Amino acid sequence: YAFLSRKVPGQHNKFVFFPEWWNKIVLKDNNQNSFSRRELILALSNKDGGAHVDPNLDSAYADLTRNNSVGIVFSDGQTYQAVKDVELHTVRQIAYEVIISIERQLNKMPNNENAHGKI
Repeated sequence: YAFLSRKVPGQHNKFVFFPEWWNKIVLKDNNQNSFSRRELILALSNKDGGAHVDPNLDSAYADLTRNNSVGIVFSDGQTYQAVKDVELHTVRQIAYEVIISIERQLNKMPNNENAHGKI
């Protein structure tokens, strides 16, 4: 699931320049494959249902999205079930980070630069 505004245990949230943020590895699977925000967003939008579904998905991305290669499971205390759509949960977090970054920048703008007041 996406942490959204909650802090990730053992990590601190900080603002960085876009290229560093965009290309940072945010997910690693049990097969030693790693995925950056850029790789996840572009694979999802260009190959996995954004514009179309590519029948020849990259094997690492296919394992992540089709076979739960990260191995995340949910337990209700009695049974275990693989968490589906890990890539979608991760993209939700990425979208949240974008929104927070934009809001932060808008809050820094003097009102006279924003013709409509607060956005």
